[in-house]
Amino acid sequence: MDSMHRKLGSMADEYGPAFTIRLGSHKTPVVSKWELVKECFTTNDISFSNHPAILSVKLLFYGVVSGCYVPYGAYWRELRKFSLFWRSATYDTIMNGSDTLALTLTWAISLLLNHPDALKKALEELDTHVGKDRKVEESDIPNLTYIPAIIKETMRLYPVGPLSRSTVEDCEVGGYHVPAGTRLLVNLWKMQRDENVYKDDPLEFRPERFLTSNADVDLKGQHYELLPLGVGRRICPGVSMAVQLLHLILARVIHEFEITTQGKVDMSERMGFLFYKKMPLEVLIRPRLSGVEKI
Repeated sequence: MDSMHRKLGSMADEYGPAFTIRLGSHKTPVVSKWELVKECFTTNDISFSNHPAILSVKLLFYGVVSGCYVPYGAYWRELRKFSLFWRSATYDTIMNGSDTLALTLTWAISLLLNHPDALKKALEELDTHVGKDRKVEESDIPNLTYIPAIIKETMRLYPVGPLSRSTVEDCEVGGYHVPAGTRLLVNLWKMQRDENVYKDDPLEFRPERFLTSNADVDLKGQHYELLPLGVGRRICPGVSMAVQLLHLILARVIHEFEITTQGKVDMSERMGFLFYKKMPLEVLIRPRLSGVEKI
């Protein structure tokens, strides 16, 4: 059985990049074209400024008082200021960050193990800029280009989940009237594999695309072709910290350890709202730097 994002992607091939489905009692537009997504979160950004308050969220977060799900307004703005003031340990990062980091790193390592040439390039860059007598530090990250390209390509192919919003007021998108209370679902998996944007084998893992044809694309919600961490005024407030941590952790894992596995890594996905691997990633690791403790 196809996962949700693949099924919705197939429907987009049949019905176009914007269509409406019914999820329970809610009509839900599904969008998978970056131009339409940009219209939602620029011209209509205030309109699409709520997260859907589904029952499970209400139960888990005491009636959506969590900063991640609280309705847009003065209270939300104060929570956001407070969260940005603190270890960038924001409410989004606390609630969702661990999943984002763990899932992205798992997919990245899986992809690298299945693409040894890319892993070799990453090691060569790290050994050139960092050497083998110390660990990677945060100050090294700006000098690296291939590690950020790996993170971008991983989150392009395997975003943590779809982007969802709920409208706070009536608006118009692509010439269609969208009433208040409508739930929007952006199929990032489909959108980020657009052959018109990623022309060099969009279904394949090629970090080099972010060093050449797509070099200007970043992860911070400024480029609508790549939005794994959200967009608009409800973008994850910990986005800068999340990107920084992803770069540092992946660089340290690759640099400090030899990682091997038996055969190809199974890249199939598990059914669900988030993009979990169907089969757990099992690897053999051993230190490659003299100063790293054995684990």
